[in-house]
Amino acid sequence: MCCRFFWSEDAADRLERELGETYHFAGGEKEQSGAFDIRPQDVAAILIKSPQGQDEHGLALRKMTWGFPSPKGNGLLINARAETADLKPTFSEALAYHRCLIPASGFYEWDKDKNRATFTSEDTSLLYLCGIYQLVENMERFVVLTTDANASMIPVHDRMPLFVGKDAVSNWLGKDDGYKGIISSVMPPLSCKRDYEQISLF
Repeated sequence: MCCRFFWSEDAADRLERELGETYHFAGGEKEQSGAFDIRPQDVAAILIKSPQGQDEHGLALRKMTWGFPSPKGNGLLINARAETADLKPTFSEALAYHRCLIPASGFYEWDKDKNRATFTSEDTSLLYLCGIYQLVENMERFVVLTTDANASMIPVHDRMPLFVGKDAVSNWLGKDDGYKGIISSVMPPLSCKRDYEQISLF
């Protein structure tokens, strides 16, 4: 699952280097130029395929709110299982036509003992979390897709965000079926740092 991701101090520069564009982000009530966490119901800057394709990569940035209102009216849906999203009325149309990517420096997960682990890429590049979005009451909202945990994640949780590297951004956002291969792929290794491991050093 994924219930919080974060943005580091140098993330904007890293994004510009990786995708060759200068973007301005907003998350929650802060400008997305410093370090901070993004939680459900916060606003984050999301990458989508540009309808006009006017920039180098055919990408556009949109500010969106994290979470779909539950169809039952009893809460917020913040994640969707990637492998079954096409079978769910709440997610199927968005998966087919409204895929997005959520740039993040990393994300957090908690184990059964409520110890927090921080996951980042092994090479310091950004993670592009796979998501879907839709318009709800004139507000664009997104959810993060999840998949089975890989070897890096399984000691902490049995689910993890589906993500791609910078080289696969167009595969996820493209109009063809390239995204289906990502859904069925095993996620690459991640770097994991646990809070209690840091505390134990002192």
